Amino acid sequence: MTQPGDLNKKISIERNTPTRDELNAEVAAWAEHAAPWAKVADLSSREIHQYFEAEQIQSKKVTRFTVYRSSETDSVTGEDQIVYRSKNYKILTTRDTDDERFIEILAEVPLT
Repeated sequence: MTQPGDLNKKISIERNTPTRDELNAEVAAWAEHAAPWAKVADLSSREIHQYFEAEQIQSKKVTRFTVYRSSETDSVTGEDQIVYRSKNYKILTTRDTDDERFIEILAEVPLT
């Protein structure tokens, strides 16, 4: 069970707020939506296979970000991204913890 002291890593949840360039083409512009403290844990191969088909996760690192439930974190979707340690993580899914005090966000980053 997650304890408040486990949330010891600062992350940024960003939302795409597209703008237009000089040719009027839409350009992605990421803006911070929330900056919660999180528990950060990389998933093991076994855990990854519990959530995803094997072909979906090749050459990816999947990380679980656990954050307090709030109005900002409740609205996180797969259209958002997480920035942690200068890496952009694509959000795959979110789910409530059993006690509903926290939200788990599963996100991936390509392996380098």
